[in-house]
Amino acid sequence: MKYATYKHPELVEKAYSFEGPNIYPCLPKEGQKYVRSGALNGKIMDYINLTDGLARLNRDEPAFGTQRIIYDAKAKFKMQPQEMAAYITKHPILSRLDQTYAKFGGIMAFDKGLKAINPSLTYLMLSTFGDHSLDRYQFQADGSMQLFSSQSWGVNDLEEMKNYLAFSGMNDYSAPLLLIRGELLISLANRMETECMQVLKQLEQLLHDVPETAQQVANQAKHLFLGLVGYGTYHELEDRDVEMFHQELEREPGRFYQKNELEMAFDTLTWMKRQTMEFVDETRQLAREFLKLDEELARKIDLR
Repeated sequence: MKYATYKHPELVEKAYSFEGPNIYPCLPKEGQKYVRSGALNGKIMDYINLTDGLARLNRDEPAFGTQRIIYDAKAKFKMQPQEMAAYITKHPILSRLDQTYAKFGGIMAFDKGLKAINPSLTYLMLSTFGDHSLDRYQFQADGSMQLFSSQSWGVNDLEEMKNYLAFSGMNDYSAPLLLIRGELLISLANRMETECMQVLKQLEQLLHDVPETAQQVANQAKHLFLGLVGYGTYHELEDRDVEMFHQELEREPGRFYQKNELEMAFDTLTWMKRQTMEFVDETRQLAREFLKLDEELARKIDLR
């Protein structure tokens, strides 16, 4: 379909591809130049699923048309390198490959050989090669689909996706990983701002409460000792003794805290807020700059 659109763009008004490979490397040099010009960006909509092996094929190459990453609620991104042995054992095809290539280093040697042919070819790619099903996606009433970038991702989710794609052979500068790393930085900045500012707000309230809290605690202590006057071993204790002790608790006349120390604490809190926001802003800026590192890729994925 994509090739037909490339060969006869005058016959195709709009083409949609679901979980198909990127066929850019299969085109002649003139065709690749034509694709890079963006002439087909508005004509071909290329929807991919990050967990589908075929859809990940050649994603390190320039996008063919406009690339969109589909949101798949059932997708699992928990594959980690340390789980490799268990994963191979669980899948019969991979297990047989591992046995077949045992004397050459097993499936890892096979995996290395595949990557020598094509960087996006890995045993994980092959094991998920035919995992196609439109039932996994959520279509809207107008026929549109939910996209990856329309979701609110947590840091842990994005980390799992990044590790999965890196483990599956995707290049660090591929469009999907570029998107995920940018989303990850922004997510971290948002989370840091929310959590840090929450703690700082609580600290600010505690500082505001210091005068009243100190007064309350001192009065409670005074009331407690006044209640002991004349009882048991406290028979020699008098009210004036309690009053003298109460006054000794004062750090400054009329205060049970030091005003300058409280002011210093507020100054420090202001500094902490400023530093936190500067760090958050710098992280967000880093994310934005990171997403712009490859403008060609950035234009071809649905960033926000």
